[in-house]
This record gives sequence, structure tokens and C-alpha cells, in this order.
Amino acid sequence: MGENPFIKEEEEKVKDFLKGLVEEVRALRKVAPTKETYVERLKKNLPTSSPLPLSLPSPTPSTSTRSKKKQL
Repeated sequence: MGENPFIKEEEEKVKDFLKGLVEEVRALRKVAPTKETYVERLKKNLPTSSPLPLSLPSPTPSTSTRSKKKQL
């Protein structure tokens, strides 16, 4: 079976488009270098010896008179 010329043409278009994108990204990175991500900043600020606190304060049950009236 012969190759479909339409598919080959589309592949070339996609390759050209991707090359253009790569060039654009490289140019943008030169102008505005990538900033440190939020996660990277968190990792730097956390002490490595202590684990993250896993316990959260439990919510207190509501004892207002309004919620009691609604239940009736």
C-alpha cells in the first residue's frame, strides 16, 4: 500500500508548527526566565527533618437555637 499524501502533508504542517512553538518558548524564556514554582518554594521553606502536620482541628458541632428549631 502506498502512503497517503494527505497524511504526509499534515504531518509536515504539525512538525513546522511545533518547531515554531519551541522557538517561541525559547525566545520567551530568554526575555522572562521561568520563576520558581509555588511547590518548589514550599519545599525550600519546609524543614526536611519534621514531617507535615497531618492532624486538622475537628469542627465544633453547631449548638445555635436556629439549627435546633430547623430540626423540629
